[in-house]
Amino acid sequence: MLLNPEDPLNAIQNLAQQIYQKGLRELTGDVIIDDHLFESTVKRGMTLSPISLNENMIDLVLSASEAGEKATLTWRPQVPGYEVKNEVVTVAEMEALQLEVTADEARRHIIVKGTLPANQKNIVRTFPVQDPSFFARAGFIQALQKQGIKIQTTKSRVNIPPFSTQSRFTTRALDFSSPFGIWQAHFKSQSQPWCRSRSLITSFPPIQKNLR
Repeated sequence: MLLNPEDPLNAIQNLAQQIYQKGLRELTGDVIIDDHLFESTVKRGMTLSPISLNENMIDLVLSASEAGEKATLTWRPQVPGYEVKNEVVTVAEMEALQLEVTADEARRHIIVKGTLPANQKNIVRTFPVQDPSFFARAGFIQALQKQGIKIQTTKSRVNIPPFSTQSRFTTRALDFSSPFGIWQAHFKSQSQPWCRSRSLITSFPPIQKNLR
């Protein structure tokens, strides 16, 4: 399995950068993910939804170290609210490669167990995200904060405004992700522009961003 070398957070980081460049320094209110374009479905353990960050997957990349030592593990995209625990041990070259990926009920605390032969490098496993909206929202808030934008919201999930009221939002950022992905960030000012705002982010999911 091969991974696209592109950072899976590029689209939302681009949105956050555009928003910062247009003057936003503080957001007080809600960050909302609009996932109503079509109904989400689960197929073969993967969630297909209107919002898609890294195809709603967490990529796990493992490489062996010295026999008897813990293997190295990296994962992406690293989004707040998710964690990965590495319990994979490096074994001799002739021993079996056995990997098991499990998680808690919310599928946010992931454990990777097993054995990895000493000659194995960059072994990829993927873990499907159960709640794409939570995943994308956490990633977008993180991207805004990395730009230096202060976020004052403590809610983990907020209600999506009715479609009839969304025309009141103004599009402030766009990203066209190859080949067919479109991300949009909309804001509705509640007092002075860019001081108290509600943000609404929508996505038409990209297709086959990871090369498998």
